[in-house]
Amino acid sequence: MYPHMNENETRRFWMEVTGLNECNFGRPSYGVSNASKRRLAYNRLPNGTLSIQVNDTNKFNKVMGWIEGVKESV
Repeated sequence: MYPHMNENETRRFWMEVTGLNECNFGRPSYGVSNASKRRLAYNRLPNGTLSIQVNDTNKFNKVMGWIEGVKESV
């Protein structure tokens, strides 16, 4: 997340997109890498980015299949 973002609104956005409950979300991380500072237009990613952590091999493979399916459809 970026410092100007509202944590609750951003979390609600990702809950709606993913269909996950609030208990499935951890603490957000804030910050911008040194490589990208001042290079992106302000608010270019209005909802930040989502990082997914899967601790089950079968579920991991399922998620990776979904990602490949999305990549092929784009």
